[in-house]
Amino acid sequence: MIEVNKCPSCCISDSFISVMPHKIFFKESFIVRCSACEFLWSKNQLDDKELTHYYKKQYRNIKKEEFTFGRFKNDLQRAISQYLFYKKYLPCKTEKIIEIGAGWGVSAKYLYKQGFKRTTIVEPDDRVLAMSSNYIDRYDHIDDVDSHFFSFIVLSHVFEHIYNFDDFFKKILSISTRSSVLFIEVPNCENNYLLDNSDTSFHYWFFTKKTLAKILKKYGYQLLEMKFYGKDKFIQTDVNHKHQYTSFDNSIKEYESNDPRAFWIRACFRLEV
Repeated sequence: MIEVNKCPSCCISDSFISVMPHKIFFKESFIVRCSACEFLWSKNQLDDKELTHYYKKQYRNIKKEEFTFGRFKNDLQRAISQYLFYKKYLPCKTEKIIEIGAGWGVSAKYLYKQGFKRTTIVEPDDRVLAMSSNYIDRYDHIDDVDSHFFSFIVLSHVFEHIYNFDDFFKKILSISTRSSVLFIEVPNCENNYLLDNSDTSFHYWFFTKKTLAKILKKYGYQLLEMKFYGKDKFIQTDVNHKHQYTSFDNSIKEYESNDPRAFWIRACFRLEV
């Protein structure tokens, strides 16, 4: 584990306060807030090599996550809802799209079915390889992607897991077309997400609409649209926590940012460097 003592958003060192205790990969840490720009992060983190190995070999086993029919329904529901949000920004169907951290690949397959045949995914989990459609290109790691230029990039619940923003965006910019569009969905930390959600133990970064827009602007992205979504009901995961992700049969709706049901920030950004 390493300690992150420098805000990745404003790059001011030693200017943060402790917000609350936090377990990251089952080890003790705490969430801190930058006193200059209010960005939130977990102070202790795995490095990129450790993180890649973890997601490739252990993540879904530890979470006891299987690709059941219920999980498929949940992922497809979210994929369709996201598609309706960002479809106005999609390129023509001859252009290339990449989804980084594609999970079980449901969203990429949905895009393919909508006619976007040049869709690529990055997903380290070995089990996804066996399930991936042979018509969708798959890579283990973003660094393995070479000589491609993508016009649309999907990051659905991935950005909060990225180890190093500088290295990540250096690679993203190298494989993006000019004026490419980036779709991001992350947990919304403007509500009670940190207190109400039991599934933050694998998250490095915690975003509000202000801090998300600020950090994307740092890397040359201009905000096109940002809204807040969540499911209309919670389920209780234990005595102290409630969660939405596994409540398969609830509707996904738009909410105000501070609504307890507004679990997710959705945003599209255009590259302007």
